[in-house]
Amino acid sequence: MSGELLLVRLPRVESTHLEFQPVGSVRGGFVEPNDIPPERLVCCARWDVNDTRHACSVDASGVLQSLHAAHNGGSIITRFQLHSNTRVFTPNPWKQFEFIPGVKNGVIFFQQDSNKLLYTTLPFGEEDKSLVYRIGSHPGRLQCFAVRTDGALAVSGCDRGTVRMWRLGDGACIGKQDCAHDGAVTAVAFTGTTPVVTGGADGSVRIWAPDRRGVLRLLQQLSTIGTAPVSSLAAYNSEVATAMRAEAAYLP
Repeated sequence: MSGELLLVRLPRVESTHLEFQPVGSVRGGFVEPNDIPPERLVCCARWDVNDTRHACSVDASGVLQSLHAAHNGGSIITRFQLHSNTRVFTPNPWKQFEFIPGVKNGVIFFQQDSNKLLYTTLPFGEEDKSLVYRIGSHPGRLQCFAVRTDGALAVSGCDRGTVRMWRLGDGACIGKQDCAHDGAVTAVAFTGTTPVVTGGADGSVRIWAPDRRGVLRLLQQLSTIGTAPVSSLAAYNSEVATAMRAEAAYLP
């Protein structure tokens, strides 16, 4: 990985289109779409998988807004934006971002019309900026990615039908398939430790696993109704579900 950009914490602002309630929830009431500036429209929002009191959203201008629900019932709002070494980076929406399980404030993301999968940490505390690293890239524009539940691997797909599996510890590409779908790869998900599920603009859903040479081999193709693009995937693994049920049995 190599550092290319900085994620910088922005000065606090007093006004926002959202009303943050004392309990830490977000309530804006009903707002006409025409009343919201285009650059403030939310492109993506995620809960922090490592902190249930923390969530983030990113708007069309590329500003990431963090909301922490404080223990006293209030809310702490922090805003971030990508900068280069010499100037503010050209505003470009984040098409998708995900928190990394087990990595405090660690996020993976990619920007609209970009082929690069990026990693950074949210700069809280004394630090007001953090380096942004490139995990890897695709031959075409990224469309989707997913992070494994243990935070060790990520899988991504692009508009040219390629799929890549990444080891997040060092950014190594440990699995790839250049012809996963006819057209764009539109959705990806992990199932278990290694197999991944992909959906494409061709309407197909396929399950893959890497061989010893790092090539993603087709394990199974699932039939779908029609040929409409697959917009999202959720993979269910019985072994994981059994472990979760066993753990839940010990909860109060």
